[in-house]
Amino acid sequence: MEVMTVKIPDNVIKEIKDIEETESDITRILEAGIHQIKIERALSRFKQGNISLWNAAKIARIPLREMIIQASAYGIKPRFDEKMIDEELV
Repeated sequence: MEVMTVKIPDNVIKEIKDIEETESDITRILEAGIHQIKIERALSRFKQGNISLWNAAKIARIPLREMIIQASAYGIKPRFDEKMIDEELV
């Protein structure tokens, strides 16, 4: 395990102290934040048209079903082209 020193704004310290009871709580807070940032970055790449929603889910390390829910929560709608629609209707 590595020790890291960071500067944290006072308002964030207050929020951490409101939640924190143990060192493992801080680790959980960081893990949750990292998880959310991965989702947001993957969705950003999807929204720009750089990757598919499936690849976004792989990047964020979550199931496709979860990524669909996340995309919906961010107001991102799936892209469909004519070929995809034709394939789905066959």
